Amino acid sequence: MKFIMQHRKLVIEKSLLGGLYFADSYTLSNCGARSPRLVAYIGGSVSEKTFRNRLRTEPTSIFKVFMRAVEASDGQVADLLVCPFPPPSMIKTDNDKQGAEEEDSEGVAVLLDSDWQTVLRRRLLSALLTELLPARNSPMPSTIGFVGFSSGAYLAVGLTLDIAGVKTVATLGGVGMAEAVRQSPREVCHGKRFAAFSTEDDPLRPNIEIFEKFMHKRDIPVEILIRPGCHDFSDYTANGLAEEAFRFALCDN
Repeated sequence: MKFIMQHRKLVIEKSLLGGLYFADSYTLSNCGARSPRLVAYIGGSVSEKTFRNRLRTEPTSIFKVFMRAVEASDGQVADLLVCPFPPPSMIKTDNDKQGAEEEDSEGVAVLLDSDWQTVLRRRLLSALLTELLPARNSPMPSTIGFVGFSSGAYLAVGLTLDIAGVKTVATLGGVGMAEAVRQSPREVCHGKRFAAFSTEDDPLRPNIEIFEKFMHKRDIPVEILIRPGCHDFSDYTANGLAEEAFRFALCDN
């Protein structure tokens, strides 16, 4: 199957996130038809320098993995939006707490409304809906699937629960998934599909075990896959888990 692809760098000079923010938009068309579906990828935490460098580059490695998933997904065509994790200058809040949060009896951090993670989740939700999606110059997607890598997993799971039209989310080497669910009303999980993938030697792997147990107690299934590798995104590309995550996000059944 052949696609026509258009890439655009979406730059928001004064974003609701608190400064300059950007994302890479890839729109696909097949036989002139535009896709009503979107997969949104949120990357892991980066330094200010790396964030600025990515403003001038294109996430080709992510796009290539995404296209392999599209080609293997039986006609499940979708556009792609690649969102970097906001740099440190954007996650400053009045309660910029970086220490250990209080944990509940299930070992899951209790995030307050004033904590930087919660504030960042709200800001990215607003930026996505009112800035990034309108800037794509494409029809608003009827369905969205999320993929979150590393610290981006908290945001990916959180936005999945915050947006009614999102049905699927897959995380790679993620952190904060259970925390995102814990601070959301239980009923918003209904009708959503969750997947959490990790490598064997990823230091964040215990977060997947916590997430699985946390969701099991709520009778919410989570698809788990663990394969060899470490924490770099290249490890998840090499062992096929990145492609698996995109394939999961493409399907909203």
